[in-house]
Amino acid sequence: MLFEAIEQKRQQLIHTASLHGISSAKTIKCSKELDKLIITYQKKQVKKVSSSPVYKNIG
Repeated sequence: MLFEAIEQKRQQLIHTASLHGISSAKTIKCSKELDKLIITYQKKQVKKVSSSPVYKNIG
């Protein structure tokens, strides 16, 4: 679900940038929203990997 939200926001960013330019306030806002989604996704991936039994036995 999060991956789909990222893809939708990415498409929205491309569309917004093509209409308003890459430095417009709308494009920058959309870009920041995409950044937040990507960071959330990355944090979930790190949490998944770090809770893996393989990594728990290291150290």
